[in-house]
Order: sequence, then C-alpha cells, then structure tokens
Amino acid sequence: MSSGNQSDKAVFGERVTAFAQQWNLEGILVADSALYSDANLAQMGDLRWITRVPLTLAEAQTLVSDLPTETFEASERDGYRLACVCSTYGGVKQLWVVVENQARVDSDRRQIERQVEKHRQQAEIQLRRQGKIDFNYAEDARN
Repeated sequence: MSSGNQSDKAVFGERVTAFAQQWNLEGILVADSALYSDANLAQMGDLRWITRVPLTLAEAQTLVSDLPTETFEASERDGYRLACVCSTYGGVKQLWVVVENQARVDSDRRQIERQVEKHRQQAEIQLRRQGKIDFNYAEDARN
C-alpha cells in the first residue's frame, strides 16, 4: 500500500505489476493516462495494456500536429478518422492510434478564425492611430 497523498502516476506501474502477479490473469489492462510514463512502462514488463497517451508528452504533440492528412482512414463511426503509428517510448514498442473528430476539427478551426479576426481588428486600430501622428522627420516616422 502507499500513501493516499502519492501521485497515481508515481505508483501506477508498481500497483499494476503487483496486481498481475497476485492474480496471474491473462488479459489487457485498460487505464487512464496516469499509467503512461517511461518508469511505469518499464515496470510493467510483458503486461499488455491500453491507455491514452497524454498530450503533455512532446512526442504526442509533434505527432498530432505533424501527422499527414492522408495517413488517416475513415472510421466506422461517422465524423471520425483513425491513424495508426508505431512508436517506441520508454524503451517499449507501441502502436498509437490517433483519433480525429471532424466536429472538433471544425470547432478548433472556427476558434482560430475568431482569434485571427480579433488580432486583425486590433492591428487596424493601431495602424489608424499611427496614421494620425505627425512626425517631424521621415526617420522618426519609419521608426
């Protein structure tokens, strides 16, 4: 047992390994992203598991942002596409499944468009303000 004040991420691998040894079960562990750390993966050895890779991980951020559109395949569920990518993290070979939700993509795009429009309007206001200033010298105006 461990203190209730310990982070799940810090003790997850240890607990799962101990559980598997006590019960000697064949199966697949399904866990939240607290399981996913290089230390936990190393501790679990040959256990089979499924978890969500946290987007706080640099490799996951890079994959999600750089994955080519043609990598995705249609899902059986409308509005979703999937891409499978082999990865090695924490010395463990893995298959990562990236799920793209078209409704989420559209929502993110609209949010970015609103931000761009807001910045464009702010830039126009600053430009108008700068246009009203009288400068004594051409160099002052350029600066």
